[in-house]
Amino acid sequence: MLLRQVEPRLGSDPEFVKLRDSFQVTASIRTEPAGADVYVKPYADVNGRWEHLGQSPLEIRAPIAYSYYRYRVTKAGFAPFEGADGLIGATFTLVPAGKLPANMVRVPGTSFSAPSGTVRLPDFFMGRFEVTNREFKSFVDAGGYRTREFWTEPFVKDGHPVSWDEAMAEFRDATGRPGPATWELGSSAEGQEDFPVHGVSWYEAAAYARYAGQTLPTVHHWRSGAGLMGPQSVFSDILELSNFLSKGPAKVGEFKGIGPFGTYDMAGNVKEWCWNAVGDRRYILGGGWNEPNYQFRGEDARLPFDRSPNDGFRTIEARRCVGAPRGGLEAGGAPDPRLQPGEAGVRRCVSRLRRPLHLRPNRSEVVRGIGRRQRTRMARRTHHVRGALWQRTHCRIPVPAETRSTALSDRCVLSSLGRHLAQLL
Repeated sequence: MLLRQVEPRLGSDPEFVKLRDSFQVTASIRTEPAGADVYVKPYADVNGRWEHLGQSPLEIRAPIAYSYYRYRVTKAGFAPFEGADGLIGATFTLVPAGKLPANMVRVPGTSFSAPSGTVRLPDFFMGRFEVTNREFKSFVDAGGYRTREFWTEPFVKDGHPVSWDEAMAEFRDATGRPGPATWELGSSAEGQEDFPVHGVSWYEAAAYARYAGQTLPTVHHWRSGAGLMGPQSVFSDILELSNFLSKGPAKVGEFKGIGPFGTYDMAGNVKEWCWNAVGDRRYILGGGWNEPNYQFRGEDARLPFDRSPNDGFRTIEARRCVGAPRGGLEAGGAPDPRLQPGEAGVRRCVSRLRRPLHLRPNRSEVVRGIGRRQRTRMARRTHHVRGALWQRTHCRIPVPAETRSTALSDRCVLSSLGRHLAQLL
């Protein structure tokens, strides 16, 4: 952006032109349909001015270094798009006006590998925001907890079937009325109507989705919508603008961490239930307001009756795009041992911790001016942090408080493993 500001004054200077061309490449920006106005600004500059690049298709000179930007794309007769991407190879598809469901964004199709082979995930619509207290209240007021047609999945708890009446008795607010665990007197706290609904079980989230004519996203839909299944997955800018390690959830969209396709709060705020099962649990992704930001990419699964304060969700709608493939909607199949607290998961952790410690710093840590000794310390600290975080995310073994600091040690991690192994023997 600074370059574009000084270029009109220095553009004729041969030395400036030589320097400019040495660190730029030609980048293309395409839209479908063509002829759309493209605006851009740095991702972190939330309140900055939009810069008009021109009308698509565009060929521009961009820095070689990868940077992340906010985009706004507009064209008469089409719903405006706002999302994020790099400058090199950015492509945007606009949805005709009136064809985009309210408060939803279009997520382009992608492919992923499944046990049965490569599965194509067609385009779908995803909620721009997490489902709010206001929206969930409409479900409650419409008799959602009394209408069995919305509750299509059999209730199972501790491996045993649960009757309708027993299940409904579980789904009560703090005052005993039907509703999320965090509500009182059948409603959310005053002034929190546009906060994400939280304290809901997987069953309640699935019932609301059916009431709304939508569905919970599969893990594949969720990761695709979050930008974790394609070239957009390399960015971490969203973590700095998301609700992690705070005192509570925030109004949807208050934090400006926007995803590549226009979603908000997929990183943090509340964790989001997904359709897929893993053993007797259901996936819940994205991390919550009371968790560290590495949970955005981490795997997590909870019992479907769980109603923790940070349990929330968003919905998708695939029917009005292209029907979702069966491979994308099926349950997860055999339990993943990384999500189980049993011996297989522990052995994986032990095996990983037995790998030799390489004191080679990451390329991103090799900064000009930092001495070799300091880089070595940085690499050692990164190794310990990643080891403990992998243990916490994939093995579900309790991590002692001392390992949550940056001054981690193998002794802390192995001590936790030893205690857990002792419980198994």
